[in-house]
Amino acid sequence: MTKRTCKGTTRKGTPCGANPLKPGTIIEGVTVTGKWCRTHDGDLPSSAKLHATRTREQMGGRPKKPSPTEIERRLIEENVIAWQRPYWRTLGYDMVMGEDGPELLEREDGGAKLFGESKDGYINVSPHEDLGAMIAAAEKLRDRVFGRPKQSSEVTVITQDVMDQAIERLEAELAINDPGSGEPGVDRAIQATEGSS
Repeated sequence: MTKRTCKGTTRKGTPCGANPLKPGTIIEGVTVTGKWCRTHDGDLPSSAKLHATRTREQMGGRPKKPSPTEIERRLIEENVIAWQRPYWRTLGYDMVMGEDGPELLEREDGGAKLFGESKDGYINVSPHEDLGAMIAAAEKLRDRVFGRPKQSSEVTVITQDVMDQAIERLEAELAINDPGSGEPGVDRAIQATEGSS
């Protein structure tokens, strides 16, 4: 038994090769003959044809399987309080749903505390707040809302020639060593080097 395929052709003139619609299926009031796919069936109205603007659900197909990031986005957007609660608890607040939306209530025991572990494995909690953990939580919340601050660095470009700098340094040294001389220090330095050769 050969596989049934659509009798239509592609834009290049090759056979379509898609599965034809099931004979007798009614789509938007039209009974399908079963010779063509949804794209090539001339009896179907244009609203029943495959278009890029129509989703699989609109065409009667199986809904698209969501990606993990789409699932995470949906869960975060639907459960804002659960997602933000750890940050606010670290800062010393409980996030609850009030009449006008989410509200913060200050916790009696405060925020994150410093702690240490004994040799026996017991956790010893200090009454002092863990400011490092609180600052980290506050910065993460701020960055989520306002974005991370821009990092910039200052660049200094030296445009003066290295030889000019060396001559200036030499003149300054000669002027310090012989302040009473009226001769320019550079000329004397050149004369000294010529005389020694």
